[in-house]
Amino acid sequence: VCVCVCVGFEERYLASEAALDLCVVGPGPGDPRSNTAKMETVKRQVRRLLGGKKKFLAVCLGHQCTGHVLGLEVKKKDMPLQGVQKEIDLFGRRERVGFYNSFYVQHWPDKCKDITASMDPATHWVSFQFHPESMLTQHGLAIIRDAARYLLNLPSVSE
Repeated sequence: VCVCVCVGFEERYLASEAALDLCVVGPGPGDPRSNTAKMETVKRQVRRLLGGKKKFLAVCLGHQCTGHVLGLEVKKKDMPLQGVQKEIDLFGRRERVGFYNSFYVQHWPDKCKDITASMDPATHWVSFQFHPESMLTQHGLAIIRDAARYLLNLPSVSE
């Protein structure tokens, strides 16, 4: 049984947050580098999730805020991607995914390569710059399912 609870950025964590199996730090909009109440709340939530070793999936703005909290540089794109489909390497397989972003997490300071997906098995999080829920993402539901199965240690579909 899966229970989904949606909490807006302006709301506090639920009293039952410890009972949640998986958190989704969702998309924007917004500038993850700013100190607005919204961005500070999202970054505070990411810090709490990382510090408490809570499993989470970060999407777009959540991805950028996770990078920011981890000390990576978040930069503004020269040309925003709004409804752009690209083929990427997603953990060893090619996927066509949809992007809607004006900011990105920089991979290396001397190169302009942005991070499109990352995961940390030690702290149990998965992060996507793209939008797996977008109609531009060809296998979006499978990507979300696979990320949730990975994070929750559930058997894969073939098992």
